[in-house]
Amino acid sequence: MKEQKCNVRIGYLLNKAARMMKYHLEGKLKEIGLTVQQYAVIRDINAYESCDNKEDYLTPAMIAKRLDFNRPTITGILERLESSGWISRAINPTDRRSQFVTITDKAKEKIPELEQCSKETISDALKGLNEDEVNNLVRYLHIIIDNIDGF
Repeated sequence: MKEQKCNVRIGYLLNKAARMMKYHLEGKLKEIGLTVQQYAVIRDINAYESCDNKEDYLTPAMIAKRLDFNRPTITGILERLESSGWISRAINPTDRRSQFVTITDKAKEKIPELEQCSKETISDALKGLNEDEVNNLVRYLHIIIDNIDGF
């Protein structure tokens, strides 16, 4: 019985910590005009565009897979980001059913501010933990994710 209470509590605490970090970051991003999901997409596109060994242009399907979003969700996020000038989309000339996605100059200019919001959120969340504790936390979270990935 003790084990069950511990497991329930771990799940609850992981979920609560994730939600609280999301809400904290969302409050910071709201001032810039973005949601956490929109920021994740911009961050992902920027990381891909900064990569030296990228294979091709980034498509909505690739973004959805990389961020573990479903296709309708990524479509809605991209539509809102495009209409507010954060990204641009172009038709793939070799496959008109596909699009290429890039971030705009507006987004590129805001990347440092967006990254600062993320760093502040993480710093606030990890206050009181030393470097070894943070490293252990990261290691433990990776173990948990690896244990349940694929179920």
